[in-house]
Amino acid sequence: MKREEAERIIKDTTMKLIAKNGLASFSMRQITDECGINESLMYRYFETKENLLKQCYEVLYQKIIAVHKDVDVDKLRRGEVIEAFHKMYIEMINLLISEDYRTLFYYEYCEYLNIKTEHDVFEKNTVLKVIMNELKVVVPSTITDEEGRILIYYLIDMTSCFAKRIIRKKYMEFDMNVFDCFMNQALLGVEDKEHFNAMTIGWGALGTMWGKPSCTVYVRHSRYTHELLEDTDIFTVSFFDPKYKKNMVVYGQKSGRDTDKEAISGFTLEKKGEGVGFKEAKKTLVCRKLYKQTLDTNLMPQDIVEKHYPNGDVHDMYIAEVLEI
Repeated sequence: MKREEAERIIKDTTMKLIAKNGLASFSMRQITDECGINESLMYRYFETKENLLKQCYEVLYQKIIAVHKDVDVDKLRRGEVIEAFHKMYIEMINLLISEDYRTLFYYEYCEYLNIKTEHDVFEKNTVLKVIMNELKVVVPSTITDEEGRILIYYLIDMTSCFAKRIIRKKYMEFDMNVFDCFMNQALLGVEDKEHFNAMTIGWGALGTMWGKPSCTVYVRHSRYTHELLEDTDIFTVSFFDPKYKKNMVVYGQKSGRDTDKEAISGFTLEKKGEGVGFKEAKKTLVCRKLYKQTLDTNLMPQDIVEKHYPNGDVHDMYIAEVLEI
């Protein structure tokens, strides 16, 4: 394989992995496992992981620059701001959507670098500097350089957010009845540095929180899973076909502190993004904790307290971002 082709494969694989699993868990070894290219060869081509990421970033960045160049500066000078940006907006959204996983990687990496504050994009992107200077002329003359940058960033961010939502829909399709999926039993799986444990859950919620796809689960303080959840941010929720109902019984009756549940259930553990799920699952959500709160029985109807918390063993509520389905 020629070097040019090998570099293309490495960069493409890198962007796909990070778009799917995020940057935090990325390693050069993953590239080796995914595309079979020798790790020493990767370091010969890119020297460092950081250099590899920068080169991946440039793939889409140069295309974005080309779109920025299409802004009609003459219209800007005449004060036709919306008209001037319209063509660029359409081209930009089409580009970002068509680039798919490369777009998800690009903005993941931008966030990682905190590129808006620590890296002066305007110094690198001279096209943006021209646009900003023209905006300062046609928008009220009191506008500062910082305010001009904010205007540009707002347009770019609005476009990227819209594109990412469209792209992620491909990765986040959930074709199950959200009202039945928990009632038909699901398994909550958690792995810390040394142990994995799963438990059955019948309560949960799927939706949107803080602009992110979310999953909310409830775990009693007495459960071994609760101990593990306190020590890690990642967990999985696995949904199963009804035919596995008997296999799942052990996860509700036995504690993972002293029981090998997989040996009894016959289920096979399987890596799912940053988490661990089950090969037999119909659908698995990989989740990252965002928020935790202990349920307050003082705010509940008395019949609920008497039925579900007679001994005071309350649930902690965990709201999590769904990273992957």
